Amino acid sequence: MNLITISPVSLELYKMDFSPAERAYLDDMRMLSTDSEGREVFIGLTAEESAEFYAFTRPENLESKSSEERDRYLELHEKHEKARLQIVVAEIEARHDSIRN
Repeated sequence: MNLITISPVSLELYKMDFSPAERAYLDDMRMLSTDSEGREVFIGLTAEESAEFYAFTRPENLESKSSEERDRYLELHEKHEKARLQIVVAEIEARHDSIRN
């Protein structure tokens, strides 16, 4: 299996270094959070999974991927999106509750 694996050493190399425009979008879309150790992560993913997911999304890593790599990307994306959508739904419900009350 040729997955993009992020070792603890390379985890430091994949600090999520977003442009201001990327960060604004990710914040608006409720995509980022901070874990219990103060590391920035994608909602629903561990720091290691976030580093791996981030690596998948960088332009230098967008060349042709193996089937296993595409499957891993989709697995991480789905896990992240499920958690992110739960947050978005909770925010919408809270807004509707405050309007009703």
